[in-house]
Amino acid sequence: MPMSDWSAENWLAVFIMWAVMMAAKILPAAMPMVSVFGTLNKSRGEASRTIAFVAGYLALRSAFAAAATAAQ
Repeated sequence: MPMSDWSAENWLAVFIMWAVMMAAKILPAAMPMVSVFGTLNKSRGEASRTIAFVAGYLALRSAFAAAATAAQ
């Protein structure tokens, strides 16, 4: 990994590394909550709220991955 003058490919590789690492670490702990949230929304006929919830969760984690990449 270069210490200066990162190319776009370097940045993308490190970002993907952070994103995958965080998903592997955090999603197993979040799945029970997502499952209960999904079950409640499905019984109310609002299944799309679960998709929005997971998308927001992943967007927040991706933003953290971008910040971690920039800090690195």
